[in-house]
Amino acid sequence: MKKAGIVLAFIVMLCALVLPATGVLAATDGYYQLSEVSQPAWDSTYASRTKAPTADYDYTYGDESSVTYTLPWSFSFYGQSYTQITADTNGNIWFAATGSAHSFDLATTGRGPVIAAWNNDLSSYFNGGVFIQHKTNPERVVIEWQAETYSDEGTGRPNRFAVVLFPNGTIRTDYGAFSPTVGKDFGSGISRGDGTASLSLTTTYGNAFSLAGRSFLFASGSKIYVGSQTESFGDVPAGTASQPRTITLVNGGTDNLLISTVNLTANGSGMFSLAAGGDGCSGATLAPSQSCTVQAVFSPSALGLQSAVLSISSNDPTTPSLDIALTGTGLYPTLTVAKGDTGAGTVTSSPAGISCGTTCSGSFATGSTVTLTASPEAGSAFTGWSGACSGTGDCTVTMDTAKSVTASFTTTNPPTVTIFSPSGTVAGKRPLLQYNAGTGTVVVTVDGVVVSKTSGDTLDTLAEGTHVIRVEATNRG
Repeated sequence: MKKAGIVLAFIVMLCALVLPATGVLAATDGYYQLSEVSQPAWDSTYASRTKAPTADYDYTYGDESSVTYTLPWSFSFYGQSYTQITADTNGNIWFAATGSAHSFDLATTGRGPVIAAWNNDLSSYFNGGVFIQHKTNPERVVIEWQAETYSDEGTGRPNRFAVVLFPNGTIRTDYGAFSPTVGKDFGSGISRGDGTASLSLTTTYGNAFSLAGRSFLFASGSKIYVGSQTESFGDVPAGTASQPRTITLVNGGTDNLLISTVNLTANGSGMFSLAAGGDGCSGATLAPSQSCTVQAVFSPSALGLQSAVLSISSNDPTTPSLDIALTGTGLYPTLTVAKGDTGAGTVTSSPAGISCGTTCSGSFATGSTVTLTASPEAGSAFTGWSGACSGTGDCTVTMDTAKSVTASFTTTNPPTVTIFSPSGTVAGKRPLLQYNAGTGTVVVTVDGVVVSKTSGDTLDTLAEGTHVIRVEATNRG
């Protein structure tokens, strides 16, 4: 009967390790849920400075010391998988840093992700150390500290606490005995280390040194994660479809994430849709750190800002329905006209909208046909189109996208002018005006004043003295 009693006791203990009984959820950071274990546990290691290190056991001791240990399995922490940890003598486990640190800000750390069992300046120079042991039935890795505070160093007053890592990503912290002289905790708990996610045991339950005889659980379960909960398609011509936008969903937790449905809601305009074959997530089961993708398309049939919501349902206990806001703006494509070269002229459109001149761009219905006509001014010639058109005739464009056209005008050679008289010294006060000019407009000025005279006319009476008579011809009308 004694043997039966021993076997029964072992079975009860084993179940407590595999399925720790927890109390009411006390806090969450969106990734992990923190709760107190209703049946406190203590899972010790060899805790020996003399036992030789193996693949299943390692340790270090001293002041500001650390030991890097290769885990027997991949451990997921805040959605990232790790195969190594570094435990320091200050009560911390680091996932992306080596060495030692203490008294840091839990949220930002400055050293990346951390489990801070007791964030304090500790020492095991004279006694104890940090001991890591891989144990089975059930699978777990135990990290145990026996350390004095720095102010108690050498007094023989060690404090005992431990962290237990399980393959499914669950973390348990066990607090044993503490000396009566301890008094500092700079913020213990877990942290992603970048200021975006952390869960403080100190804030929720009190200073670590006040938790003797108690155990706590950080359990993640499944966690859906997306890089951004907004997706903008920008400006898209009305009547066309955008390129598909890819949205990636990641399981940032420690248990499988089951995505049940992906639906478009609040899509009253019906302008957003899932791309053909673009739903790679509905019904998917994602292991920790795995991802799936959804592709959405924006097809505006009207102008202005449009919106919809992409809703993803999953077994994430904290976010069972994740909403991603989709936005896009429907626009008619714009036709832009520029004028080039040295001449002058205007460009007009049919249908109306461009008169360039002054208005050199316009928006036209998607798929419509627009005809541009170039008209040179006098003294200029139209030499052709470039951009969306070519040649010298009218330019016809189909407005399936925004387009640009350049109309080139060049000046023609100006007419030459030859003045025969008056010239030099003239005796009379009303000299005869005689000149020869090519085609174009002729302007006559006397001493800078325009006069209405042409070749063969007699100029008005001039005072005695020097006068400047100028005849100009231009090919502009």
